[in-house]
Amino acid sequence: MELIILSENDNALFGRKEIKAELTSEATPNRLQILDLISKKFACPIENIKIMGINGNFGTRDFIIEANVYHSKENKEAVELKKKKEAVIVTPIPATQKVAEAAPASA
Repeated sequence: MELIILSENDNALFGRKEIKAELTSEATPNRLQILDLISKKFACPIENIKIMGINGNFGTRDFIIEANVYHSKENKEAVELKKKKEAVIVTPIPATQKVAEAAPASA
């Protein structure tokens, strides 16, 4: 999988780069793979990236990706709304905490 940047716009007001990229892949790439590719391309942490969309055309292997790369994590949190699935991807809950929450407290 190779990420090809189609357009890159620097938005100083929000402290981010708005990118549009093309990715050729056999299967639909998941968000974690795309976050990894973008973070390597722009040399920034995964926490600073917000994927706006992954669009593919039926019958092709090309996917258009729209994302925002923020200068800092604080800028991202101030501007973007956090969805449930992004919270799970970025900050997974440790397995020990899941077990502790599942077991009811004895009283």
